[in-house]
Parts: sequence; structure tokens; C-alpha cells
Amino acid sequence: MNSKLTINSTLSFAQSVAVIASTLLALGLITLPRGITEEIQSADGWIVFILAVPLALVFNFIIGKLSAAFPKQTLYEYSPSIIGKMGTRLLALGYIIYFTPLLGLEIRAVGELIHYFLLDETPFFVILVTFAFISSHLALSGLQVMSRVYLLFFVLTICVLLMIIALSFSIFDVTNLMPVLREGPWPVVKALPSTGLYFLGIEMLLFISGNMETKQISLVGVLSILIAAFLYILIYIVVIGGIGMAETEHLTWPTISLVQSYEIEGLFFERFEIFFIFIWLMQIFTFTASLFYMILHSVAQVFSSTKRKAILFVFPLSLVIAYYPQNINQLFEYLGLSGMGYYYGAFVVPIVLLLVHKIRRRVRRD
Repeated sequence: MNSKLTINSTLSFAQSVAVIASTLLALGLITLPRGITEEIQSADGWIVFILAVPLALVFNFIIGKLSAAFPKQTLYEYSPSIIGKMGTRLLALGYIIYFTPLLGLEIRAVGELIHYFLLDETPFFVILVTFAFISSHLALSGLQVMSRVYLLFFVLTICVLLMIIALSFSIFDVTNLMPVLREGPWPVVKALPSTGLYFLGIEMLLFISGNMETKQISLVGVLSILIAAFLYILIYIVVIGGIGMAETEHLTWPTISLVQSYEIEGLFFERFEIFFIFIWLMQIFTFTASLFYMILHSVAQVFSSTKRKAILFVFPLSLVIAYYPQNINQLFEYLGLSGMGYYYGAFVVPIVLLLVHKIRRRVRRD
């Protein structure tokens, strides 16, 4: 067991759900309606998400079975016994290649939103560096500190989101969601792989399983997936129902545009969207901290270093990647491509490790 990677803290059930659910609820809160609608060219995105949930639950089941085979151990603590030390380093390298570009792109997305809505006169670089520094600092603070912050933010997020969704029904027009399956079932099925971007984060279970009660791992994953999917589906429905499919397709931040419409309808006070931006920043902050956490553990595994040394490599690299997209459309394009990594991190790695473990155990038994 690598003492450099082990954190002696056991998370409560509520803390575990907050960590996983908060990691799942990220960029999709404000971009999901646009991304799905653009792809299927209809208002059937909610059906896409309903169909994507069973797939995510299957991935969670595999992760749960793998983790249950090695109680109180995290991914990099038990993987050497399955694929050896060199195999574990290659595995960690794969996660670095998967997570690090995503980290940089998420930091860029935060910078774009903050610069556009809140701090338009603040240098863009200052926004990126500040956000990346705070997120990485939380990741370095340890899982127990992270889980407490996540739990607080998660409760606030649920309360504000439910309030926003409730207000949205006052400008909701169900005809905007009609007709169902206008283009037939094929566009819905075709769009399923793209939902990976919105379930990114379930891999966090692999990195915190050693700090959870073994019997709770699968249940935590199931509950987190259902909470995130439920909120995503509701947000999609109220955005499309409130501002229509045609307009949603051409808005950069459709959920924020929906919230801004409350002011037009006279439902609330001026700049009500600040509340939504605030809770979105909390969620993207927790997601970014989770990415830092997983990347730092992976870098430490590959280079046999500490997390504090690993941050000297990860921090500047994430900022370089953040500047790579030339514009916001290219940013969303790259994020969509990064979402495909979900199938590697949440399915390919766990299923391969589980199968190899079962084969090795059977060979030893024979």
C-alpha cells in the first residue's frame, strides 16, 4: 500500500453522496440543453437522458463490484495486485491523459462565464489562475475537508436549483416539447454517446472507495446518478419549455438565459441569474477540485512523487490547455470530445480490472 496516496478518513454516507453527486453536476447545468438539442435537432433531449441513466447505472455496478473485491482500498492500492506495478503506472497515465485536458477546458469554461457575466474588466488570466489555485488548494486539503465543503455546497445547490425550476414553470409552455420523437427514435439513440460529458465524475468512486463503507459504494453511486440525472432532466425540460428549442440552440448559456427571463416576466428582482451563477460556480468548483484530486493521485502514482510535487506539473499544464481553444464554440467542441473519455474511465478500466481479477483468482484456485 502506498502511504503517499492513502488518506486515513472514512466518509459518511451523506458525504460520499455529496462528493459523487457534486462531481457529476458540473458544466451540464448551463450547457446541457444547448448541447443535446443541437445534436438531435428536436426537443427530445429528456428522452436521451432517461435512456442514458441505465447505462450509467451499469457502469456504477461494475465499479461497485470491483471496489467490493478490495475493501478499504482505492484504485491505485489494489490495482498492483491485479495488473502489477508497471500496469498500474500505465493505468494512471491513461487517467492523466483523460482528465488533464478536461481540467484545462473546465477552467476555461469558468473563465469565460465569469468574465462575461461578473468580472468583465478583470484580466482573463487572473480569473483562470485564481480559480485553478483555489480548486487545487481544496484538492490538496484532503478528502475529509473536500467532503465537508461538497456537502455544504450540495445542499445549497439543491435548494437553489429547485427554487429556479419551480419559478420556471410560470413561463413554461408544454407545446415547446411537442411533438415527442418528431424526428423518430434514431436521433435519440444516436445522441446517447454524447451524454458521457454529463456523467463524468462517477470515476471518483474508484479514487475514494477506500474511504467508504464497502456495502455503501454501489448505493452511493446509484443515488448520485439518479439525483444528477433527475436535475439534468428537469433543467432540460424547463429550459426548452420556457424559451423554446429554436432559441436554445443558439444560446451559449441557455439556462442562464432562462433565469434572466424572470426579470422580463416580472417574477423576481433584478439580476436573479446571479443566484444561479453562484450555485453553478460552486458545482464547477467541486468538479474541478475532484479532477485535481484524481490527476494528482495519478501523477503521484506514475512518478512516485507526492501530490504537492505533482501540482507543480499539473497546475501550469492545465492553464496552458485552458488557453488552447480559439473561441467558445471550439471550447464546447473539445469538451464534447473529452466526454468520450467517460467510457474509458468509467467502463473500460473497471471492467478490464474486474475480469482480470476474476480470471487470476480462478487460476489460483485451480
